[in-house]
Amino acid sequence: MNRVDLLSLPVLVAVAQLAAAQIPPRYEIIPIEDDPDYNGRARMNNHSQVVYCVDYWTSRDVVLYDNGETIRLTDDPEWDSLPDINDSGQIVWARQVNGPDTPWQIMLLDGGQRTQLTFSDRDNSSPRINNQGHIVWRRYMGEGDCGVERMDLFFWDGSEVTQLTFSGEESEGIANQAPEINDLEQIVWTQYDFCNDPWTSRIMQYSDGAITQVSPSEQTHPQAANLNNRGLITWSLDGIWLWENGEVSMLTDWGGGAKPNDRGEIALSRSYPGDPVPSSELWLYRNGEFYQITDNPHDQGWYNLWIGPRDINEKGEIVYETGRPWFDEAYIYLMALSLEDGHSSSPAEAIDVKRVLP
Repeated sequence: MNRVDLLSLPVLVAVAQLAAAQIPPRYEIIPIEDDPDYNGRARMNNHSQVVYCVDYWTSRDVVLYDNGETIRLTDDPEWDSLPDINDSGQIVWARQVNGPDTPWQIMLLDGGQRTQLTFSDRDNSSPRINNQGHIVWRRYMGEGDCGVERMDLFFWDGSEVTQLTFSGEESEGIANQAPEINDLEQIVWTQYDFCNDPWTSRIMQYSDGAITQVSPSEQTHPQAANLNNRGLITWSLDGIWLWENGEVSMLTDWGGGAKPNDRGEIALSRSYPGDPVPSSELWLYRNGEFYQITDNPHDQGWYNLWIGPRDINEKGEIVYETGRPWFDEAYIYLMALSLEDGHSSSPAEAIDVKRVLP
């Protein structure tokens, strides 16, 4: 493929908090999935490839969106969920290998070759893969003394599986959930203690073989941790919090679901009051400013829309979901760099999109 120079992004025009949304110059909104049976959380790599799941009549399957082409990667009676994709086109997801009501196992698709990584008698879920091809996920470990689920994290380095956390050694009510991994093998997640009433949580980090707590001890309910490759960790608690070089600060007291990239951009959602249900919009934090990406009516009652980011890549592209969860419907959109002028853009010097299937 020919070399493609990195396009410099123009400065975004700032918008007021409640002003009409404005798509950044040279970006466009692309509908990826308009099937209300969409299920699962979309993920994206730096080549604008998106993976997600769709519920069909008898199964739930993994689907790949590859720059305008949609490819159904699984097509059988088994149920699949929560896929992720890296820049090499490797895809990981959870699958009920032996049919309904059987344990979820971790699967890897690499160059058209499907490999089952776990053979546990307990559920494995929420896998994440980095650009080294290494994978982290959480496993159900049974019920604790207080009757709640215990969960621990496991890591695959390309050859061996290692257990990272041991919930039974600390408390019978610990659940380690929602891991995220970067290319430096750093992992962040939310650690819940459901034996407490009310439940409590804290944000944890695994780095260089050590596990530390990054959320302040006075925060009792932080959730939704994420990170980039530059040492920035984000989480949600009455707004969005940042951890960087050991320092904790609040980015904003209005927003949640933060997804950071290495350029310092953060995709987030902001909620708006509604009756009887609230709504939310997609926002972008960039260069010290907040920009509203979507703008919808917030007075539609049950028809108010929920919109939230699922991933952001190093081109500043955002894959996000919109829908009405109370009607069990959701749709996927991609805010992508426009290709109308015949050019492309990459975080590196060139793009080499690797096909997942022949």
